[in-house]
Amino acid sequence: MVLDEISQVLEKRRTELVEMLDNKAQLELEKQHQIYGAINEIDLFLQTLSYYEKNSAEKDIGPIKLVKPIETKKDIFSRLFDGFKGKISRNK
Repeated sequence: MVLDEISQVLEKRRTELVEMLDNKAQLELEKQHQIYGAINEIDLFLQTLSYYEKNSAEKDIGPIKLVKPIETKKDIFSRLFDGFKGKISRNK
Protein backbone atom coordinates (compact mmCIF):
# COMPACT_ATOMS: atom_id res chain seq x y z
CA MET A 1 0.00 0.00 0.00
CA VAL A 2 1.19 3.52 -0.71
CA LEU A 3 0.70 4.72 2.86
CA ASP A 4 3.07 2.04 4.13
CA GLU A 5 5.77 3.20 1.73
CA ILE A 6 5.28 6.84 2.75
CA SER A 7 5.50 5.99 6.43
CA GLN A 8 8.68 3.93 5.85
CA VAL A 9 10.34 6.83 4.04
CA LEU A 10 9.36 9.24 6.80
CA GLU A 11 10.59 6.91 9.54
CA LYS A 12 13.90 6.55 7.70
CA ARG A 13 14.24 10.33 7.43
CA ARG A 14 13.39 10.71 11.12
CA THR A 15 16.14 8.29 12.14
CA GLU A 16 18.60 10.15 9.90
CA LEU A 17 17.74 13.42 11.63
CA VAL A 18 18.07 11.87 15.09
CA GLU A 19 21.47 10.42 14.17
CA MET A 20 22.52 13.82 12.85
CA LEU A 21 21.70 15.37 16.21
CA ASP A 22 23.47 12.62 18.14
CA ASN A 23 26.63 12.53 16.04
CA LYS A 24 27.23 16.20 15.40
CA ALA A 25 27.38 18.01 18.71
CA GLN A 26 28.99 21.00 16.98
CA LEU A 27 25.80 22.04 15.18
CA GLU A 28 24.66 25.60 15.58
CA LEU A 29 21.75 26.17 17.92
CA GLU A 30 19.52 27.34 15.07
CA LYS A 31 20.19 24.17 13.08
CA GLN A 32 19.44 22.02 16.12
CA HIS A 33 16.08 23.74 16.59
CA GLN A 34 15.25 23.28 12.91
CA ILE A 35 16.08 19.58 13.14
CA TYR A 36 13.94 19.20 16.29
CA GLY A 37 11.08 20.93 14.48
CA ALA A 38 11.43 18.64 11.49
CA ILE A 39 11.42 15.56 13.75
CA ASN A 40 8.27 16.80 15.50
CA GLU A 41 6.52 17.43 12.18
CA ILE A 42 7.42 13.95 10.93
CA ASP A 43 6.10 12.43 14.18
CA LEU A 44 2.84 14.34 13.86
CA PHE A 45 2.42 13.28 10.24
CA LEU A 46 3.09 9.61 11.09
CA GLN A 47 0.53 9.76 13.91
CA THR A 48 -2.01 11.26 11.52
CA LEU A 49 -1.38 8.52 8.95
CA SER A 50 -1.80 5.76 11.52
CA TYR A 51 -4.98 7.33 12.89
CA TYR A 52 -6.63 7.49 9.46
CA GLU A 53 -5.43 3.98 8.59
CA LYS A 54 -7.12 2.56 11.67
CA ASN A 55 -10.35 4.55 11.67
CA SER A 56 -11.34 5.46 8.14
CA ALA A 57 -11.72 2.11 6.41
CA GLU A 58 -14.00 0.39 8.90
CA LYS A 59 -16.35 3.21 9.88
CA ASP A 60 -16.95 4.84 6.51
CA ILE A 61 -18.19 1.82 4.63
CA GLY A 62 -19.92 -0.27 7.27
CA PRO A 63 -21.59 -3.58 6.53
CA ILE A 64 -22.88 -4.11 3.00
CA LYS A 65 -26.27 -5.76 2.68
CA LEU A 66 -27.44 -7.17 -0.63
CA VAL A 67 -31.15 -7.27 -1.35
CA LYS A 68 -33.20 -8.76 -4.14
CA PRO A 69 -35.23 -6.54 -6.44
CA ILE A 70 -38.70 -5.55 -5.40
CA GLU A 71 -41.37 -7.76 -6.89
CA THR A 72 -43.67 -5.71 -9.04
CA LYS A 73 -47.35 -6.44 -8.87
CA LYS A 74 -49.11 -7.11 -12.14
CA ASP A 75 -51.84 -4.75 -13.18
CA ILE A 76 -55.43 -5.92 -13.40
CA PHE A 77 -55.39 -6.64 -17.14
CA SER A 78 -52.25 -8.80 -16.88
CA ARG A 79 -53.84 -10.82 -14.12
CA LEU A 80 -57.07 -11.28 -16.08
CA PHE A 81 -55.37 -12.38 -19.28
CA ASP A 82 -52.71 -14.66 -17.70
CA GLY A 83 -55.10 -17.59 -17.82
CA PHE A 84 -55.93 -17.02 -21.49
CA LYS A 85 -52.39 -16.82 -22.86
CA GLY A 86 -51.90 -20.56 -23.14
CA LYS A 87 -55.40 -21.18 -24.49
CA ILE A 88 -55.32 -18.71 -27.38
CA SER A 89 -53.63 -19.95 -30.52
CA ARG A 90 -51.52 -17.55 -32.50
CA ASN A 91 -51.83 -16.87 -36.19
CA LYS A 92 -49.37 -18.81 -38.25
